[in-house]
Amino acid sequence: LVGGENGSEGGGGSVGGLTGMNSSVHIHNLHPFKILGKNVHTSTVKGVAFDPAGKYIATSGDDPAICIWRAFDDWGLEARIDSNSGVFRSKKRKRKVPQDPSGGMGEEDDEEEDDPGELASLSLFRRISFAPDGSHVCGTNASLRGKNIAAMISREGWAASAPQSEANGGGTPRKKDNPPGAANLVGHKQPVVSSRHCPIFFQVPSKGNSDSEESEDDPDLEPEYATLVALGDKRGFVTVWSTKMSRPLFKMQCSESRCTVTDISWGFNRYKGEDSLIMIVSLLDGYVVAINFNIPEEVGGGGILSAEKQRQIFRLKYGIEDFVGTYGVTPGNGRRGKRL
Repeated sequence: LVGGENGSEGGGGSVGGLTGMNSSVHIHNLHPFKILGKNVHTSTVKGVAFDPAGKYIATSGDDPAICIWRAFDDWGLEARIDSNSGVFRSKKRKRKVPQDPSGGMGEEDDEEEDDPGELASLSLFRRISFAPDGSHVCGTNASLRGKNIAAMISREGWAASAPQSEANGGGTPRKKDNPPGAANLVGHKQPVVSSRHCPIFFQVPSKGNSDSEESEDDPDLEPEYATLVALGDKRGFVTVWSTKMSRPLFKMQCSESRCTVTDISWGFNRYKGEDSLIMIVSLLDGYVVAINFNIPEEVGGGGILSAEKQRQIFRLKYGIEDFVGTYGVTPGNGRRGKRL
């Protein structure tokens, strides 16, 4: 693929996206190929993700910002999520200024611009990822109150989870402040540089409620399901999270040399009727780590959601049954879950 002026930092998807190491985004396999939003990103673009519903493309740059582009009609900018959202580092920082010749620090603040090189050096990569149901984008290199996070940006209004407010006592943000799908995943001490959603939908373990079992068979109600996302940080730590759990399912230091994660990928394996996931983690030191997760025990307790229910999700959410980005695997015999 030719077109990026200064090489490329990321790509993927059936449309054929290429993010250049400048501030523009090149889309190939279109005639002619398109350049999205020249000068909308004000710094290097280092990540791209494709909407499984086929309507949007998300890009991430060192601005820092995530831009959502329409993959139809004018291919224009739909939304821009930057430091005003509260989950990305501001390009302007406050500093104290002297009030008198003696050198004492005053009460007034002044703003100074961050060094663009400093922002760019936070990460070689900004691997963002769309959830397999398209409900949110996982933004990397985010931070909240000085803590490194992965920010789940909701498709509804392309909004991030509201920062904790003083009115809320500094606790968990109120649910009414958070649009569906928005969340902040906290736990990595170093900046999260790579994210990858698993393309498989999982069942939610039954709680023995007969009413909920009946609603699962209703074609006009969205099935209950869970999805997984893997995060990798600048020192080689990897975590796996479920949308139905508040804590990570898995955490591991994948790099002995504590170097950065460069990318993450998911695979599916079925052997003798038993299903498992394989997560592939690539590292800057050249090593590749493969980790196996048995289904359902090590993915939150739920088996694979049927293909019919996956189609039902997209039919009810978007009015479509054809979607991209999933393996389309069907439940096998699987392992029996452990009894509690």
